Amino acid sequence: MAPDSEAATEFTCFPKLPREIQFMIWDAHKLNLPVIRHCFTINRRRVRMYVAIDSKTGEIVRNRVSREYNPQELLPYESRIRFPGTVIVWLHEIGNYKLSDFFSTDSLMQSGQSFVYIRVDMERDIFCFGPCEYSRYGSSSRRTTKEWFRFLHNPINQDQPLLYNHWIFRVRNLALGVMDPGYTITRWDTRVLEGMQRLRYIKLVAPRLLIRPSPELTRRSLKYKEWFVEENMLDRENRDLLRNHTKTALKSIGEKIAAHDVNTKVTPVIDLLLEWCS
Repeated sequence: MAPDSEAATEFTCFPKLPREIQFMIWDAHKLNLPVIRHCFTINRRRVRMYVAIDSKTGEIVRNRVSREYNPQELLPYESRIRFPGTVIVWLHEIGNYKLSDFFSTDSLMQSGQSFVYIRVDMERDIFCFGPCEYSRYGSSSRRTTKEWFRFLHNPINQDQPLLYNHWIFRVRNLALGVMDPGYTITRWDTRVLEGMQRLRYIKLVAPRLLIRPSPELTRRSLKYKEWFVEENMLDRENRDLLRNHTKTALKSIGEKIAAHDVNTKVTPVIDLLLEWCS
């Protein structure tokens, strides 16, 4: 036993505990950790971009990203995701750029290598996909399409189906940007959503300018909802504005979920942490 003058800094007996008790300790430990938002989009140069954000402080999380895969770094409740191809990873704020600029800024970011690895907690982390605008190479009409899950393609203009064991199908918590009231879900987005059988909830994020949050509403959203304002936190007028803005996407996603008998909660929200741009 350590002398009274020395404080113990390590619990050396942990590896000797039964696995069931080890898992119980890890489960209790992770509840004290912040939920991480993993944000995905494509910039105007057709390059995929990613950033991890602490949902409590709004700060960029750097220790979830690495250029090499080391299985010893994974905690028991974590999984590894690999991004093949070119991905720009935002690792720090530069100059006057703020986190709210992430979805509209296409420069001043740190580039990733051929492979980027990130550590995630599939049970607690939130995966955020903004509406990515793109046009296919060789298109004479120059028509563009907006899709949530275009980031998952490498290169982004391919249309091959994802493998059955792709990491996106293990996601439990999803946030999707709905910047336009008549947002139409594409065939590709539908195929991805239909494969996400483990989803616990989907947050449909409307533009922040839709409402004017009070200081009390901001406080409640931070304390209980990781900066998301849900419709039951709003007065009737703002609740109707939020529902009307997201009703097309809400109806389409609801139909997809009902057809596949998936117990997923779909909720319109306002995000007070990030400014989602179309």
